[in-house]
Parts: sequence; C-alpha cells; structure tokens
Amino acid sequence: MMKHVSLAVVVSALSVLGCTSKEPPRSALPELPAVTVDGPRARAIAGRLHDLEMKTEHRRYNAANDLSAMGPAAAPGLAQLVTHSDPAVRGHAVAALGWMAMIEGRKGNESFAALLIPYVATGLGDSDPSVRRWAAEVLGKNGSRAKGLIHRLQELQLDADADVRQAATDAVKRIRSSLDVDGK
Repeated sequence: MMKHVSLAVVVSALSVLGCTSKEPPRSALPELPAVTVDGPRARAIAGRLHDLEMKTEHRRYNAANDLSAMGPAAAPGLAQLVTHSDPAVRGHAVAALGWMAMIEGRKGNESFAALLIPYVATGLGDSDPSVRRWAAEVLGKNGSRAKGLIHRLQELQLDADADVRQAATDAVKRIRSSLDVDGK
C-alpha cells in the first residue's frame, strides 16, 4: 500500500530544492484529494511520471497523454511537476492536467475537473513560452470550465512569443464560444 503525503509537504520540499513557479502561489492552489492506489496501477503511474522527466519528446508526450487518462490517482504526481526545473516537464504536466480536466468533466466528475484548472493556470505565468502555450491551449479546450481565466489569457495575447499570443487568442475564442453554447 502506498503512503500519501500532503501537497503542502511536497510543495515545501520542492521549494527547498529551488523549484518555483510564478502565478498563482502554491498556497492558493486547492488540495487534491488523495486516492489510494497500489500494485500494478501505482507502478504504472510512477513509471509514466518518471517518463515525463525523460529527454525524449515523444516519450514525454505519450506519458502525459497516458497520465491524463489515469485520472485522479495520477493528479497529485502531476501537480508536483508543474514546478519542475525543466520547462518541458512543466509543460507536459500542465498539459496532462488540462487533458485530465477535460476527461473527468466528460465523465461527469466536474468538481474534480474544476480542482485541476488552477494547476493548469500556473503555466500561464511561466517563464518559458512553451509552458505558457501549453497552458493556454488546454485551458481553451476546457471551455467554460476556464471562464475565470479569460482576463489572464487576454493579457497573454500581448506576449512576446507569437505562438503564445496565438494560443491565448484561440483559447479566449474557445472559452467564449463554449459560454455561448452552454448558456453560462
């Protein structure tokens, strides 16, 4: 059986190691519920989290995709990686959490999906443009779930990086479109 450590303990340990993120402060992020997993599923999650830290883009992308489908049990590990020192790891973690929010929302687990959005939003303030782009893209795909971030996405429409500007513009359009369709 796996032991669970609170997110606050993980955040403290990460800050001691020098892993920091811009916005929002980690203390403002919601606590993710602990999901007990053991055996093969726990090993699969641990293996895919390890793969996110590999240097091969293909392996990272596949790991992020797999982890997003593993649901709530994989979320705490991904949440830890949004402050990783490597921007490629941060970007894939942000993307995986955004994809997971979409999947869980479609399953009707909207309250859990909503908990993930602030973790994805940390990528909007990242120093690396690829992380900002990933965050904007997946927030846009989350539609009305990300409506509270329209202003921050509009700010990114003025970003120095053209890909970030385009992702932010597309995200704002998608979120507004989903609000029209959902009637929210």
